[in-house]
Amino acid sequence: SEEQVRESVTRSFGKSLGAAIVIKEFEAEIIRLDDLNVDPAIIKVDAEGFDYDVLAGLDKTIERSRPFIVTEIASQEYDKVKAYLTARNYELLLYDINNDCFAPDVASYGKAVSAMSGHRNFFAVPEEMMSSLPMEKAVI
Repeated sequence: SEEQVRESVTRSFGKSLGAAIVIKEFEAEIIRLDDLNVDPAIIKVDAEGFDYDVLAGLDKTIERSRPFIVTEIASQEYDKVKAYLTARNYELLLYDINNDCFAPDVASYGKAVSAMSGHRNFFAVPEEMMSSLPMEKAVI
């Protein structure tokens, strides 16, 4: 609703911007990335809970280009998105900003979000590219 959008903008950017926002409804065509026939190196998905649907429109692009994918996974889609990426030989990683390295995804969504200090951005990396990334050092 318009009120929910206004509240969200106010929380993120302050009262003056929230009060000034004007919401207009319009229709737009949705085009799957696969239909554009491009070869991106990186894809960022932020679809407010519809990340799985966006990824489902990337099958050909993922197979052809093997891009890095950054996605903000909502909790209700976590298992489905993780299974989708695993089936395509992608590793789901977390990023540790303090140590400037990637870390393996953990078993549950809650633990992953906690490990990332509340952030929900996950990094999907083709298995064949894993050796090129700085990974956290294993503690023995």
